[in-house]
Amino acid sequence: MSDPAKQFLAFSKRTIYVCFHSKDELIIIAWNWSFLPLDLLISTSGLISIYLHKNERTL
Repeated sequence: MSDPAKQFLAFSKRTIYVCFHSKDELIIIAWNWSFLPLDLLISTSGLISIYLHKNERTL
């Protein structure tokens, strides 16, 4: 991994620890991450629909 990537990850970990170190805030982080599969599904379906529209295809 390159130095900028390592620095970014270290910064991100420090930021998350400093900003979200209480138990209540960790629950909020877990709640937000729980929506990741739904967000990915919606994003993927949107990208597929753009691709199909651009190529004048239907399902």
